[in-house]
Amino acid sequence: MCIRDSLTSGLMLSQTADFKVQHLQDDIGNSGGNNTSFSAVSSLNSAVALANNNRKSNAGPNSSSGSLNGDDLSGARVLTATNTLSYYRESGSDGSDMRFNSSIWEYIGPSAGNNEMIVRGRYAVTLNGGTNSTTTALSGITNANKCIPFITGISTNVTSAGADSGTAIAYLENATTLRVQKGTNSNNVIVYVTVVEFTGSNWTVLHGDSGDTSGDSGTITLRNGSDGTGTATNVSNWSEAVIFSHHRGDNNQNGTNEAIADNWPLAQPGSNNQRVDWTFDGNHDSNGTNRQFVHVLSNPNLSVNRYQDTSNSGGQSTINITSAGLSDINEALIIGSSTTSGGGTAYARGWRNYYFNSTTQAAHWSHRSGNAMSHEIQIVDLSGLTTTITGPEINIQGNTTTIADNDLTPSPTDDTDFGNVDVTAGTNTNTFTIQNIGTSTLSVGAITISGAHASDFTVTATPASSVAASGSTTFNITFNPSATGLRTASVSIVNGDSDENPYNFNIQGTGTNITYSNVIVSVNWPNWSSENRVEVYTPTGTLLTTIDNGYTGGSNNSYSTTVDLGCLPVLNNYYITMYDSYGDGWNGGASNVTVTAGGSTVLSNNGSSTTSAGVGVDVFFDVTGGGSEIDVSGSGTSIADGDTTPDVADNTDFGNVNTTGGTNENTFVIENLGCSNLILTGSGPTYITTVSYTHLTLPTSDLV
Repeated sequence: MCIRDSLTSGLMLSQTADFKVQHLQDDIGNSGGNNTSFSAVSSLNSAVALANNNRKSNAGPNSSSGSLNGDDLSGARVLTATNTLSYYRESGSDGSDMRFNSSIWEYIGPSAGNNEMIVRGRYAVTLNGGTNSTTTALSGITNANKCIPFITGISTNVTSAGADSGTAIAYLENATTLRVQKGTNSNNVIVYVTVVEFTGSNWTVLHGDSGDTSGDSGTITLRNGSDGTGTATNVSNWSEAVIFSHHRGDNNQNGTNEAIADNWPLAQPGSNNQRVDWTFDGNHDSNGTNRQFVHVLSNPNLSVNRYQDTSNSGGQSTINITSAGLSDINEALIIGSSTTSGGGTAYARGWRNYYFNSTTQAAHWSHRSGNAMSHEIQIVDLSGLTTTITGPEINIQGNTTTIADNDLTPSPTDDTDFGNVDVTAGTNTNTFTIQNIGTSTLSVGAITISGAHASDFTVTATPASSVAASGSTTFNITFNPSATGLRTASVSIVNGDSDENPYNFNIQGTGTNITYSNVIVSVNWPNWSSENRVEVYTPTGTLLTTIDNGYTGGSNNSYSTTVDLGCLPVLNNYYITMYDSYGDGWNGGASNVTVTAGGSTVLSNNGSSTTSAGVGVDVFFDVTGGGSEIDVSGSGTSIADGDTTPDVADNTDFGNVNTTGGTNENTFVIENLGCSNLILTGSGPTYITTVSYTHLTLPTSDLV
């Protein structure tokens, strides 16, 4: 079993979180779309995408506040791959991007754990025209009574108002049959359903059915049968129970009761522990064929807090949820229902998305304001749902971030992506930590590296062979690329964990040919130099050098120096930080500090901006130039390229030599003053043709 993000702050002794929630907000066009930017779930069988919307769809566009129709406000979200949340909209609907809020609720606990849930299937159920009720075959379900068919969206093709066709209920008739019903006796509707069985022993699932009704309010009795029948049963406590409500509009007519207030009531706990109350606004109308269905999920380790709100503003409205005591929104759900007034069809008044801003603030959103509203918002804390571990339990971290077993996506965040490394001379070593969060000693065996470029990665420090309970050990992997481009491999660690042996994850790095340039920093402070200081930093904030004349501020002295920083990578956004301990700006000179790269000036500053005592002022520069730089000298004197005037001082004038048997041999030095390899080709200088000479050995390899 894997230890997820909630544990990355340190070792958790003997317990792991059983759930992880990722909250997503996406603006989706009428051709639909996908979100692949979230962390992939471990399996489609362990995660469901919940609709964080009071009508299971969207709440309109962020770009306008005009009236919309039923097809515009319909839509769905479905988890179609472990790393893909797919959105569906009506292709002929309004072209604006509609805002969807969703939560990917994932079980990450052990198989057969006390809090386990299993996704049994995802279904797109079509109900066209007068077919407003249908069944779908199910399989793999152990106990229908412990299942909830989550409606993750409703799509309708109605192009004029039509909110009554954007309604649906879903329940299991038995372990092999899903019943789905829509509102109206017209229009083409698709109801998206994900069936989840709560198999863990801690879960209780109850269901309730209002039957056909025309009322503005009513009470549903909870029962233990999946179809809302069976024995009337209490939840143990409403603070441990979540209400998931469905609504079906009138189904024997079309477009009559489609006003804003006519559909989707508020649902809340009733007068005792086996009742759920549902309520519409007083503007609600029905011909007697409305139907409400609820599924109630309870667990003694859940913590459910409920908040009421009456905001009807366009855009975002916020609610203080401090009293819910959330520690992590990634271990929490938000479920909202509402009532709204309104006898007209100025949609999307009455459509609301619900989401978290933080552990202390929830919010709801609509693209337009209007009508009186009442909201019932359930904040569900899942952090108490954990599994106690017995025996050894491995967890591996890089950069203090957990790396899941079988993680296929290297990332700089957990050091599984080693970044860019120079092929010629570079290496990068990352340290990984093996934790034992179990209750007995964990054995650690061989670490092997395989894959396309396995030889580019080497285990350069090995871990201990055993790790005590709550203990840890480390190992190092060094990346030394043999070629440019992306280099990939897989790590496998033999260990004594019962269900994660071996522990596997992918790694990668990129081989590059990095260009370097010689960087020189010069300071010239003619007055009060002891007040001044310069610090030089890399683009990532690593201090390269500090230049000062004591930085005591006690004397009026001049000071000049030059610091050769050597060859630095050609990158943007290096910077210097300038200080003046007195705070009156540096004294004298237009170029008190100068930086050159590859022989060219890339920064010149007089320090006049250092007017706050002891407060640094940053000035950025780019390291440019680079490459190789040849210099040829004779007798210690540089000979300029293109020099046409031989001189005894640089050995280019060989002086007087007797023509009978005389010779004069001069030595010349070829230097590479640059920061990249200097390639010398040919057999030797060719511009000397009339003087007999013996040339000393020509370098045969690159000069660095």
